[in-house]
Amino acid sequence: MISAQEFKERFIDDWKPTPLVNIEGVLFKDESKNPTGSVKARGLSWQIYKLLEEGVNEAVISSSGNAALAGAFYASSAGIKLHVFIPPKVGPEKLERLNEYQAVINVTQNPITDAEEYAAKHDLVLIRQSKDENAIFGFRQLASELSKQMSDLKLDFSNSSIFFPVSSGTTVVGFYEGLSSMDLSALPQIHIVQTPAVQTIAKEFDTSQKRKARSIVPGIVARKVANTYKKQVLEAVNETNGSGWVVPDEDTKRASEWLHHNGMETSLEGALALAGFWKAKNKYQLKENTIILLT
Repeated sequence: MISAQEFKERFIDDWKPTPLVNIEGVLFKDESKNPTGSVKARGLSWQIYKLLEEGVNEAVISSSGNAALAGAFYASSAGIKLHVFIPPKVGPEKLERLNEYQAVINVTQNPITDAEEYAAKHDLVLIRQSKDENAIFGFRQLASELSKQMSDLKLDFSNSSIFFPVSSGTTVVGFYEGLSSMDLSALPQIHIVQTPAVQTIAKEFDTSQKRKARSIVPGIVARKVANTYKKQVLEAVNETNGSGWVVPDEDTKRASEWLHHNGMETSLEGALALAGFWKAKNKYQLKENTIILLT
């Protein structure tokens, strides 16, 4: 194991901002350029750092894929043994990377429940982001990073509407805490976007879509654990005069095609956020600038 201070200097203090790309007047924050390919790297870097501070050398995580990759990467770098619980739908490329990071892989139909039971049985720390408050620290930085990038472009960050694809809402909670610690003339709007299959929070604002059993968006899965941060997410949306949007799969597909056509190789979660903006712009009073988080 390396020291917590060494880990912090290497993986947190030297964090590289992800690009902010302008396409047809809409700004896209490309979180695929993070070290492990998703926004999850921000939270997991802090979670692993906190484990090192506490002298923990073994932990458990459940994930639909991206959080497992981020956790395994940082755990391997820290010398921490990580037990990863993932569903069968995780693709071979991600499995190969998890093996490279020396994760202990458990493929199961019930990754969340099985991970919780395994952690409890073996008295191990569970670092699922929706259950670990340390994850929030890493997402706070996203607010100051975006603010600086907007300033560099001579655009008003306060006069922005920001669209987040939301599963548990951890990213939004951390981002809002980051906003609250900044000296801003006004807060940018926070808009949350979910699928008909998982509309646990967005349905408080948008009841246009009936609940469905499944969605094409693989990373929006937190039906039950979304309640962990639901109150904080609703506060973030309401206090910034934002809203929530439930987007059907056909609109997400269309947004995905548009992104690929414009050279943005992103996941369906990012496409979901763009589709949420398309829905909102004709129904809501948005601010001057629009930012889409491609997670």
